[in-house]
Amino acid sequence: MIDYRPEYLNLRKVVASVIDTYATVALKKQVGLLNALNDALKVYADERLVETILRNLISNAIKFTPRGGFIKVTAYTKEEGFVLVEVKDTGIGIPDNLLDQLFSLTGKTQRKGTEGEPSTGLGLPLCKELVEIHGGKIWVENNSTKGCRFLFTLPKDEISKK
Repeated sequence: MIDYRPEYLNLRKVVASVIDTYATVALKKQVGLLNALNDALKVYADERLVETILRNLISNAIKFTPRGGFIKVTAYTKEEGFVLVEVKDTGIGIPDNLLDQLFSLTGKTQRKGTEGEPSTGLGLPLCKELVEIHGGKIWVENNSTKGCRFLFTLPKDEISKK
């Protein structure tokens, strides 16, 4: 159902565009945003879908990071033909009872942000679907005292769909 149109993208520019979208919200909440990607890093992906993934992850990071916190987006080339993208925050983390259900539509994962921001619980399942369309994977590394690291992979080059 989703129109998938991959092309070679400069990932740093895509991240910069999404960060620009949330700059005012982050500034108002006094949360720092850093794009730490190398300008030469390229992926073979659908720009609209990657923007949607990043919007959800960055929006969530802002929502669950208290004032004075920080969000950093990085990416690294992996040997298996993928780029690993990381959205790391210094937020409140995720309760253990929600971790198994985060990427599922059947679980109840919605909870309010650090300043009462609403949440539907639909963003992460959408991210999972969009990452998988690209042939990648998404997961979270959680530390309730130091925040979260959401990680996902995107292909470096065109992947043949067999």
